[in-house]
Amino acid sequence: MPEKYRRLGDFAAYYSGTKRAPILTIFIGGNHEASNYLHELFYGGWVAPNIYYLGCSGAVTYRGLRLAGLSGIYKRHDYRAGFHERLPFTEDTKRSIYHVRAFDVQKLLALGGSGRPDVFLSHDWPANVQRFGDQRELLRRKPFFRDEIERGDFGSPPGMEILRGLRPRYWFSAHLHVKFAAIVDHDVVDRAAEEEGEINLNDDEGEIKLDDGEEEMEGPSAVKRPISPSANNPESKRQRQDIKAPHETTRFLALDKCLPNRDFLQILDLDECLHTTDAPLSYDPHWLTITKIFHQYLSTTRVQPPLPPKEELQAYVPNPYMV
Repeated sequence: MPEKYRRLGDFAAYYSGTKRAPILTIFIGGNHEASNYLHELFYGGWVAPNIYYLGCSGAVTYRGLRLAGLSGIYKRHDYRAGFHERLPFTEDTKRSIYHVRAFDVQKLLALGGSGRPDVFLSHDWPANVQRFGDQRELLRRKPFFRDEIERGDFGSPPGMEILRGLRPRYWFSAHLHVKFAAIVDHDVVDRAAEEEGEINLNDDEGEIKLDDGEEEMEGPSAVKRPISPSANNPESKRQRQDIKAPHETTRFLALDKCLPNRDFLQILDLDECLHTTDAPLSYDPHWLTITKIFHQYLSTTRVQPPLPPKEELQAYVPNPYMV
């Protein structure tokens, strides 16, 4: 982080164990983390008593509630790279270490074969998710988003791919320092994808970049073929309704920076998602299976070997106990 932000806060007391989080806390990483420490828990784990990190990607269950997440932010030129960063970090690798990789996205997409997550966490927003909320109010509060939104270059394309593939009940994000809520209608997303073409992650995207924690955005970002909620083909709609599963939506929520007089906290009651009342935090057996199978594709060099094709992903989780 920039030198002006370098001060020791209170987390050191939790990390050392002299303090303990009063409630179970589950988190992902963003783009201003101590990545050298988080990288020690690549597959996730306890960073402090009662504080659990989901890893670069991960899934756990708590009282039957399935939570999954993706750490970092999207950057096109690192997306298809391997995990080549190592100590001592250079000026480049101290940043690339928190860039999202296709390896983790493909793992998360495989999770869809065992059912939708109840909650998904990401740092940056799925591409063009703002179209499913009050976009006018968002632009009133953050007018510098307008250029990216009008070009359809807003948010993370891999995030939208995961949103479409997993269809979680809730999706929570941060990164853009503004509170924003939306309800994503997956019927609308699917129709738009059929009419406008699938997301192409090989296009020349950039990223939404916040300048060292300040509320500014610069540079091009995200997907060239926007996911649009508009649809003009009623015949296509009728055909999909004939074969589609029950109507599904995802409730999206992003919150502001953790500062005085800002909307950085919201409490939600998710009792309707709970399947049992006595199960503690536990590993998701399907995710353990996926992690084992994908480990052979893990690269610690710049070159990432080809990942399994999408059509084979669902075949990877028929038996969650093969680990």
